[in-house]
Amino acid sequence: VMEDQSFWMLLAFLISIGSLLSGLYPAFVLASFNPAAVLKGKFRSSAHGQLLRQGLVIFQFSATVVLIIAMCTVYLQVQFLREQNLGMDIEQTIVLTGKQLNRQDSIFRQTSEAFKTELLKDPSIRTVARSEAVPGMLQELSTTSTQRLGETEIDRGYLYYFFRVDGDYIQAMNMSLIAGRNFEDGLPNQDQIIVNEEAAKMLGFASAEEAVGSKVTFNTRGDSEGSTIVGVLRNFYYRSPKESHLPMFFYYGEPADYFTIQVKSEDMKQTISSVTTAWSKIYPDSVFDYYFLDEKYDQQYRADAQFGKVMAAFSGLIIFIACLGLFGLSSYTITQRTKEIGIRKVLGASVSEIVRLLSLNFARTVIIAALIALPIAYFIMEQWLLNYFVRISLNVWIFVFAIAFILLLAILTVGFQTIKSAIANPVDSLKQE
Repeated sequence: VMEDQSFWMLLAFLISIGSLLSGLYPAFVLASFNPAAVLKGKFRSSAHGQLLRQGLVIFQFSATVVLIIAMCTVYLQVQFLREQNLGMDIEQTIVLTGKQLNRQDSIFRQTSEAFKTELLKDPSIRTVARSEAVPGMLQELSTTSTQRLGETEIDRGYLYYFFRVDGDYIQAMNMSLIAGRNFEDGLPNQDQIIVNEEAAKMLGFASAEEAVGSKVTFNTRGDSEGSTIVGVLRNFYYRSPKESHLPMFFYYGEPADYFTIQVKSEDMKQTISSVTTAWSKIYPDSVFDYYFLDEKYDQQYRADAQFGKVMAAFSGLIIFIACLGLFGLSSYTITQRTKEIGIRKVLGASVSEIVRLLSLNFARTVIIAALIALPIAYFIMEQWLLNYFVRISLNVWIFVFAIAFILLLAILTVGFQTIKSAIANPVDSLKQE
């Protein structure tokens, strides 16, 4: 609540200051004119005033170019993240939350196995797996006191993540084993672990094949005998490609924290109904809670997508304001050069030459604004992209697009006025005092 109040107070302050400054500037300009000169029709501003007007327009268009580049960069980065190969398949996957069911005794393990069996009676369900955590969430089961058996170095300082999974988890998530084997349900899997490539690398193994069969000790768990690595998983983005690969250990268990259900039918509504029925049959006194894994995983990009929308809204607003400023500047400039335009036409200048002459100054102003904005935008977006492990490169076409877009807007803004002035009767222009 306090943060919301601070935001609204800051917004009110900025609006008040902006309103005050926008009123003070024209007041000072008008007050600076000589009344006698104004009454004689010599309503001219100083060179200082002209430079200030052009400076304001340059500032507006520079800010516009920066925002357009930011908006394009954010959009492309979010799309790039979403298109990454995650190293697993989270489509057509339902996750049931069953933390309230999880117990370590044999009765609850048998019940969770009975629930898996009940679910697999539905031909639309491909695989059911149990796990302590699912992709897209932060699991705090971690330790740094991990080493290869026989090493004298107690702690490498790395943070490893531990999860209990059953024998169907790797298959359900469509992960790839690059060496070794999976856990096998119904067989003794104690003191056996599966690691991912990142964990194997941090433990000092030169290859996945070298890791298989080696023993690892976990000092915080009192594991003096060590656990054998039976398999190595290809790296996958457990949370999102925004972060580097986590070093992960999987050890066998039959938890009921989460049930991951991979569906092969397009009739998701019917499948959900079937899953609900099975849940009610096996767990009649527990709340049925589920979500789609791809939707949950995609929420990690929500803040970035929201940031992009904010950039788009600010870009639209500042483009509108910048165009108004350029429109006002062009109107003022053309009014001041009306007689010059008339003389040029009498001396034989064509309409296209006059339009080019008038438009060139405004195009120059916009190009100056773009040249000022480009290094600023590059620096800001490079700093922003440093927050991502997987990121795009700032392609030159992003900057070209921003400049081309802003030039087009400038041409459209001043085009009507310049053409109207160029085709006007020069006699009328020369009559003006």
